[in-house]
Amino acid sequence: HLWTGATAYLSATNVPNPFFVCNTPGTYLLTYRVTNTYGCWRQQNVTINVTQVSASILPDPAQACAGKPLQLNGNPSGGTGNYVIHLWTGADSLLSATNIRNPIFQSNVPGTYTLQYYVQDNLGCNGIDNIIVEVSPTPVADAGVNDSVCGKTYTLSAIPSIGSGLWSMVSGPGLATITNPNSAVTSVTVTQYGAYKFEWKEIYGFGCMSKDTVTITFIETPVANAGQEKSLCGMMTNLNAVPSVGVGTWSVVSAPGNVIFSNVSDPNSTVTVDTYGTYLFEWFENNQAGCISRDTVIIHFNVIPVASFEPVNPSGCTPFVIQFQNTTQFGISYEWLFSDNTQSVEENPVHTFYNTTGNVVHYTTTLIATSQYGCKDTISQTVTVYPLPVSQFTHNAVPACSPVTVQFTNSSIGAVSYFWEFGDGGYANTEHAVHTFVNHTTLIQYYSVILH
Repeated sequence: HLWTGATAYLSATNVPNPFFVCNTPGTYLLTYRVTNTYGCWRQQNVTINVTQVSASILPDPAQACAGKPLQLNGNPSGGTGNYVIHLWTGADSLLSATNIRNPIFQSNVPGTYTLQYYVQDNLGCNGIDNIIVEVSPTPVADAGVNDSVCGKTYTLSAIPSIGSGLWSMVSGPGLATITNPNSAVTSVTVTQYGAYKFEWKEIYGFGCMSKDTVTITFIETPVANAGQEKSLCGMMTNLNAVPSVGVGTWSVVSAPGNVIFSNVSDPNSTVTVDTYGTYLFEWFENNQAGCISRDTVIIHFNVIPVASFEPVNPSGCTPFVIQFQNTTQFGISYEWLFSDNTQSVEENPVHTFYNTTGNVVHYTTTLIATSQYGCKDTISQTVTVYPLPVSQFTHNAVPACSPVTVQFTNSSIGAVSYFWEFGDGGYANTEHAVHTFVNHTTLIQYYSVILH
């Protein structure tokens, strides 16, 4: 038996099965020859590759976040590649296992931890590597509590822990503009009403990150409009609010009297008061989540004059002279219309009505009273003017000796009662009359007969 070549690493060169021991990696060539007793031989070449077993732990550097798992890898190489022993020592209580190639490291406490990894192949070749694991504190993001706001602007208020933070919109019906995304407390304005989800993300140390979300509901804010100030005559009017969103309600802020609304929830409610004066009403709108708006309107309920005058529906014969007595309340100016194409602005006028016909004539007298606020009231009455009767008669008198009896025939027009004066002290009140005239003197007497 004869070994030649790199025999320095053999335990013997003249045995069939020597040991090859080498601590230097490389490629080694050996030749083995065997010869029998007859001098016949045979040989064979052998190549031996010597590689060193090594370990190189990954990741390197090893940086972890407190409370977060870190996957380690011993990353052995060399030797036969058939590694039969894996052993982790040091802070091995923080490993998921100590006898595998790629355990999981996790520490809830920030700090620096040392680990050693030992690996051995099936021929006993081994390697060792050491690593320091740095554990950084992990932030705890707190985006705040879910909330709602009236309008389209809200102040986001995260509770910062450690590291840097960043706001971003996750979802929502519109667009959002965050004033300062890196500030825990910042305002955000959206383009549409509705529910939006925002994320607050914090990063610290070796990329240690925490996220939290908050939902903010943006609610449309009412814009109350109670309408325009107005001045009116009387004690009743319609209010004219312009509704926006939500539920509206009318109420009285200040008033000199009592108020009745036909429907306090109707923006065009009818309102009735019992005292003239200036009233202040409020239109209050409430959407939801406390989104409210209010507006006030001033209504002036001005006194209406109560027109009246005396005498009431008078009647008389033409020319009928009437002294009108104005009994109007709350009036300061007056206009009289007599329906005979004449008028007056006196408070208590005197007017003469004529009847030039043979029939009864009716005049309508109208009084228009105006208050200090321009409010008007009108009253009309009828004035009846009777025509004057036409007194006329005939008789059968002729000159004769006393006593003379005369027959009087009444042909008057428009009369209903009559009174005869015969001129001799006698009289009668019949329609027609017969009268005897007596002359007690020696002279001729003439008598004037008058019919009233």
